Amino acid sequence: MEITEEFLEELQSKYNCYMIDNFYSTDRLKEITTQTAYSTKEIFQLKMSTGIQANSTIKLYYDLSRFNPHFSKAYFRLTFDSIKDIFAFVGFKKSFGDPTFTMTESHSALVVNSNKVYLSTGNEIGVVMGYQNTEISGLDLTKDVIVRIDKNKLYSMPLPQIVPYLDSYRIIAADRVWTQKAMNATSPPEDVTHYIMFFLKNLTNEDKKLTFRHFCYLEEFVD
Repeated sequence: MEITEEFLEELQSKYNCYMIDNFYSTDRLKEITTQTAYSTKEIFQLKMSTGIQANSTIKLYYDLSRFNPHFSKAYFRLTFDSIKDIFAFVGFKKSFGDPTFTMTESHSALVVNSNKVYLSTGNEIGVVMGYQNTEISGLDLTKDVIVRIDKNKLYSMPLPQIVPYLDSYRIIAADRVWTQKAMNATSPPEDVTHYIMFFLKNLTNEDKKLTFRHFCYLEEFVD
């Protein structure tokens, strides 16, 4: 995702609010860790690590409850070192408490649980109170990928991969198109403000890592 002047002008013309984080400054990004978990932050990279003690957790969230999944899109460029034996949550959440796989609290997120990838949504009010987890196939999160969360839908876009080739490397270019991976119609998130949260937990005595390179939030006009 290249941030050009033309791109910024387009954002200003189309959206009421936008936010781009290349992790150069993380003043508003709050961190809560347990046991051996930690994070490292530098420009164009935010790395979350659990450390080697089982059930270690790291939670990062922007301390702004002003992200509404109903009128916005959230983009995450991310890579997991492994999705085995972890629980991970990336997306919108109504409060900043720890997420769970079966929570009805309003949310819309990419979730990894029991070695599988899901679109997870929840709605805690009304006749649709409950949660919905839709398993996603064909999305390799151990490769560099952009994920987009759009209300109750999840899209992905592959990025070029640099792979070893003989004594050098080569770039495998992917089709730069958005593919819808899942949609949850049963329990969409509420039309209220949420937090943006990143959460990672290891389930065994292995250090698990989740790396972000960009985060972008686009809020559409709602008047």
